[in-house]
Amino acid sequence: MKFRVLGSLEIWDGPSQIEIKGAKRRAVLALLLLHANEVVGKDRLIDELWGENAPPTAAASLHNHISRLRKALGSERLVTRAWGYVLRVDPEEIDLQRFERLIREAEPMPAGERSANLAEALALWRGPALADLVFEPALAKEVARLEELRLTVLETRIDADLEIGRSAQIIGELEALIAEHPLRERLRGQLILALYRDGRQAEALEVYRETRRLLADELGLEPSPALRELERAILRQDPSLASTARPAEPVEAEQARSRWRWPRSPLVAVAALLLLAGGGVAAAMVATRNGASHKAKAAPAGPAPSSSTQTSTSTPNVEAAEPTATQAEPAAAKRRKPQPSPSTRDARRARIARRAHSAATHPAHQPQVTQRAARRPSAPNTTRSTG
Repeated sequence: MKFRVLGSLEIWDGPSQIEIKGAKRRAVLALLLLHANEVVGKDRLIDELWGENAPPTAAASLHNHISRLRKALGSERLVTRAWGYVLRVDPEEIDLQRFERLIREAEPMPAGERSANLAEALALWRGPALADLVFEPALAKEVARLEELRLTVLETRIDADLEIGRSAQIIGELEALIAEHPLRERLRGQLILALYRDGRQAEALEVYRETRRLLADELGLEPSPALRELERAILRQDPSLASTARPAEPVEAEQARSRWRWPRSPLVAVAALLLLAGGGVAAAMVATRNGASHKAKAAPAGPAPSSSTQTSTSTPNVEAAEPTATQAEPAAAKRRKPQPSPSTRDARRARIARRAHSAATHPAHQPQVTQRAARRPSAPNTTRSTG
């Protein structure tokens, strides 16, 4: 069973609506719902329903209304106590108590979730509270209290919307609310702030001037200190008025934007792979060139081999003139000279080749002949001396 008071009074049992006839009977039910699971005294009900002009038959009339309500709702729900009556309901069966629960849950939430929770609470309202009983004196105070609660929750939700940067989206809603409640300064302050954050500073200041004129004409009052401070902050363009939050985005969109993905176009994918492959080849070429340059730098030109040390062949061994890698490492470690350019390396190789050729043709460096060559008949020396 569902009980609805945030709008006209309605009772639903599943898909069927339970009809409660008579204004006084409906007023008795509304009072019991507003104090659900509490004992409401008989004298209090009589005072609320009839006031000081209660007829002598007021107690009998109240008993009759309770009997009809018990028949409609069930004897297990409407129970008689020694000095009054209690309506037993689950808190979730009454829209008012669901509304109050959502308000309590929204208080510690971040601005975005708080706005959504309060919007869900406000969606429970179908119109003014107890709209069909607004002329019942017994319910006048409760109706006014509930309407004030609704407006306060609405203003709190708008504050949350301003906090998350939804200024432009709520300007139209605020203008409609101010037309309905022109003297609520909090709504006017929210409209002024929303206009300023939306880049409409002149309109924001005009709303403030209109508010000042209205309060002076209707109530003979100046705007509140908070509203006057808001106007001064706008005139000096206080940075604290700017919204630091951006409109909330769905979680899926945020995750998709933060996740890196391969390009969908085949041409872009091939270009990316070629770029990676080219980078690897370039790195390998640089490593090879560096290794060759270190090897050339570690091998200085040695003295030409003497004739006393060459006994095995008739031509000089040029490679033997170069020190081994093990011998060249200490010298290379000491020098640590900058890497020579390609032209310097080519010149160095040419000098080594000329020295080798000179060693092969110069008489002073001509190798000793072997015993086999000594048995041959001598031939005239046709080599021209370069010394």
